[in-house]
Amino acid sequence: MLACNRQGPLTLVGRKSLRNVVSRARRQGRCLRSVLVAGDAEEIHELVSRAGDLQKSGWKIDGICLATNNTAVATPVAIDDIPILGTDDDIARIAQLHKFDAVALLPSGRHTHSRTRKLSWDLEGFGADLLIAPVLMDVVGPRLHIAPLAGLPLLQMSAPRYTGPAWAVKNICDRVFALLILISITPVLFAIAAAVRYGSPGPVLFRQPRVGRGGKLFTMYKFRSMVADAEQRIGELADQDVGAGVLFKVVDDPRVTPVGRFIRRYSLDELPQLFNVVKGDMSLVGPRPPLETEVAQYGEDGAARRLFVKPGLTGLWQVSGRSNLPWEEAVRADLRYVENWTFAMDLSILRRTLRAVLRSDGAY
Repeated sequence: MLACNRQGPLTLVGRKSLRNVVSRARRQGRCLRSVLVAGDAEEIHELVSRAGDLQKSGWKIDGICLATNNTAVATPVAIDDIPILGTDDDIARIAQLHKFDAVALLPSGRHTHSRTRKLSWDLEGFGADLLIAPVLMDVVGPRLHIAPLAGLPLLQMSAPRYTGPAWAVKNICDRVFALLILISITPVLFAIAAAVRYGSPGPVLFRQPRVGRGGKLFTMYKFRSMVADAEQRIGELADQDVGAGVLFKVVDDPRVTPVGRFIRRYSLDELPQLFNVVKGDMSLVGPRPPLETEVAQYGEDGAARRLFVKPGLTGLWQVSGRSNLPWEEAVRADLRYVENWTFAMDLSILRRTLRAVLRSDGAY
């Protein structure tokens, strides 16, 4: 029994060490599976745009088989610099010729049941795996189940739930931990407040209306990192806006004070949002809290679903690139959180947030 108890921690340490070794190798371009992707151009572009995440998962897309185009439009030679090697009529032949490790089928009207089954048999002949992507790429984890029906393996997607015991526990934990953090960092808060107060004229705190869960407005707090009249000077910087979609972002924003630049670099300006968490307006982890003007511009990309849950002090948007993240990627990250929330995800995001803040990735 004692030997078994000792094996548990050793096994965990061994697995963690092995994961670190594999992750490091993948970042260096090693230990990757060569994958042939087949599907419609739009779906392929959507997948290829996630190249960083694909590499972390051990994928390397080396070729494309484009769905047969019966129109007069010319077939491109590449999509996002990845060569198109043929059509979806040639998948098995091309996979064998180029020795691909796996074939990934993306949603397409061409991939019927009979064609997909025959492809799986053809790939068996030379050991290539078949990966089939569901129509909804961002839904993973506990919401997806295989539900056999009359011999067909159907992918069942359960409806997301944003109420119940788990969410109640999350709400309680958010408030308790935020309060404990505030108590423990009180000296730090006073030091930052003093630096902001004497660094430039104006109030210590910056208050701004943000949109919370269900579209409810609340006042979000931050340490002021810009000059007092920053809001009135937005028009002067319109030609320097590097934001995409509905975001307004300026690199080396002249409105940022010297103290503000430092506290932004390490996200210290966000600490007063812990009071928002204690009040119940925000969560420790959640989607980025949007402005009213941003919400008014939400389109059909699903961005409005971010309002199904409380906005967060940090989230997948924070650990995925902060200000460097394009609008589409920020929306996708938030939706991935909303659709697949778990306590384990919250803990992982909090851990990754600390690492991102210490590295000051994407902060400006």
